[in-house]
Amino acid sequence: MQQLKVDLNKIQTFITLVETQSFTKAAVIMKQPKSRVSRHISSLEKELKTQLIYRTTRQFQLTESGKIFYENCREHLLEIKDSISRLADAAEQISGTIRLTAPDDISISMLSKVCSEFMLRYPQVKLDLVITNSVVDMVKQSIDLAVRVGQPKDSTFLSRKLGRINSALVASPEFLARFESLPKPDNIHLFPCLTSAYVSAPDNWKMFDKSGQKINFKFNPAVICSNHHMLRKLTLVGKGLSLLPYFIVKDDIKSGRLIDIYANYRGEGTAIYLIMPPQKKTSLKLRRMIDLIFDQMQNELQ
Repeated sequence: MQQLKVDLNKIQTFITLVETQSFTKAAVIMKQPKSRVSRHISSLEKELKTQLIYRTTRQFQLTESGKIFYENCREHLLEIKDSISRLADAAEQISGTIRLTAPDDISISMLSKVCSEFMLRYPQVKLDLVITNSVVDMVKQSIDLAVRVGQPKDSTFLSRKLGRINSALVASPEFLARFESLPKPDNIHLFPCLTSAYVSAPDNWKMFDKSGQKINFKFNPAVICSNHHMLRKLTLVGKGLSLLPYFIVKDDIKSGRLIDIYANYRGEGTAIYLIMPPQKKTSLKLRRMIDLIFDQMQNELQ
């Protein structure tokens, strides 16, 4: 039996044409001139010695042979693509070490979940975690990935925005029960306030609603702390009000352990980025980690 020599690219063109029902749309998807799509179909029919479509001036219809050929080829071509992709992945083993740095709060609340899932999926990869609020030199310390708060300063590094950190004004129900009214700009001096050392002014909280309307709380802080989880603990046991990152307290708010006092307002948001040193090629293990960070941390930041 004589073997047919058929170009798989032409079969892909045929399948794309059938699924888009348009030479123009197929050309756009395949990033080819419309004339080339037409030539590929004609050439394929010639190689197969079978007419696959009936052409008219504005549209086309599949012949009976064309319908059969499409149904038989579509699944097989998907399997071939999948096999090629698997071979490419296998050629680069997901192993070795990933060195990653991130701030304390983000690491405890979000990155720990990412690392746990990554270890489960890729046990051959070693994670070397540098957890610090300091900005480390990624090149000198051989850091592969960094999660950082605020706009990256070095434009030579690759950066992708993960989302924004917004904050909520919270207190425990027991704490609020001790007062006759909720905290307002004119009475906040009556409330003990626990504040972060990282806000621009530790004695001044600014909150905004979706329209941009601002509430300004100026107070004398009872506690200034560089760790949000410490502030959360103090807030949970009723030591005062806190303006804390929403991702840290959202589970407490949902459970009722903390009250979101101004639920329609949020503190000044700060962007969070994933940063990589400039490099020609990103390894497969890094691509897998980047995908997982975006998949899980973007959900946490919502």
